[in-house]
Amino acid sequence: MELLGATCLYAMAETVEEAVKRGIPKEAAVSFLTGHIYNLSANFLGYIPGNPPVSDACKVAIGLGNRLVMRENWKDIWKDEVLDKVIATMLHPENPQIDTKKLFGKEEMSMKIVVLDGYTENPGDLSWKDMEALGELTVYDRTSLTDMQEVIDRIGDAEAVITNKTPLPREVFDACRNIRYVGVLATGYNVVDVETAKERGIPVCNIPTYGTAAVGQFAIALLLEICHHIGHHDKAVHEGRWENNPDWCFWDYPLIELADKTMGIVGFGRIGQATGRIAKALGMKVIANDEYPNDSGREIAEYVTRDELFARSDVIALHCPLFPSTQGLVNKESIARMKDGVIIINNSRGPLIVEEDAKDALNSGKVAGAGLDVVSTEPIRGDNPLLKAKNCIITPHISWAPRESRQRLMDIAVEDLKAFVEGHPINVVNK
Repeated sequence: MELLGATCLYAMAETVEEAVKRGIPKEAAVSFLTGHIYNLSANFLGYIPGNPPVSDACKVAIGLGNRLVMRENWKDIWKDEVLDKVIATMLHPENPQIDTKKLFGKEEMSMKIVVLDGYTENPGDLSWKDMEALGELTVYDRTSLTDMQEVIDRIGDAEAVITNKTPLPREVFDACRNIRYVGVLATGYNVVDVETAKERGIPVCNIPTYGTAAVGQFAIALLLEICHHIGHHDKAVHEGRWENNPDWCFWDYPLIELADKTMGIVGFGRIGQATGRIAKALGMKVIANDEYPNDSGREIAEYVTRDELFARSDVIALHCPLFPSTQGLVNKESIARMKDGVIIINNSRGPLIVEEDAKDALNSGKVAGAGLDVVSTEPIRGDNPLLKAKNCIITPHISWAPRESRQRLMDIAVEDLKAFVEGHPINVVNK
């Protein structure tokens, strides 16, 4: 009924204006035209599929609303933005031949969308066009992680806010009262005050399953680098050491064969199982620890307790979420229960490892090597103890970053926002 009423009012406003231009008193024109609202409403019903089409004259009458009259006379009933959306919705797409921009002097009003830190997701090899189709989009490559005033200023009156690592604490929600939706360009969502968002009825939606294959592949890549030190030996060859070597080959580190060794995986969900399948293909025995064992996991691994996993594993891969129960699970005490010469892989969450304890174990040789794509504070700080650890490979949190993986992330982010616009949010983490 709002759509029908707004349509009638638009048409009436335009017709009254034309009548006044012709010298007819405004009050008389309003009185006369009020009697014809019913007929105009009936004609409007022609827009509904299955009803007879309306006349061209009625289309024009409906389309050409006078904004000034509407603001003066109906400001307590509908806001200008609502009227814009009502009329534009009516005219498009059922009547694409009518140009709303020509009629109203601007495009249909749309939701404002702000991406606060889009560069790592899309450094230029992807496109924002599908998200742009959902509203008025502004993309910032980077936004301060500490200057909340900059965050607030950039959000402004936006209704949808997309973040990757830019924090959204309570003070941002307090200042930006137009926020209706928060999308996180990641699986983890600890940068958002989800409780404040929940209090205000704002869904926070994440990207749950975009990087399973990529992260599992990267875990094995870290392991293979530790086993063969490919980067080091490649550099040595380019520096001329092979051409000047007295023997036909050389190696600077012990080389490790993985077949028949045991990989223990802590956290055996989608990513853990992807890693386990690759390890099994390399001839490794796979054991796993997870709070929720399942049949797909049993096809890959033997489920064991965490203590048994630590004791039996030649390689330990961490793929569990960061919870209070898992924070610091690799520490001085747990390392003492591991095999001498164990290898540790972590491309899940940095705080799963007590870094000072890991450094000591690496430098003593208790842990033969570590492959890490995450650390406790990111970007890494110059005083991180792991930077002074032996046989420790550290990469800058790039497990997730193949183009294929980032495209899936983009596609899911768009679907999340589209579902919100359509009234049925998905991947909501703060229900």
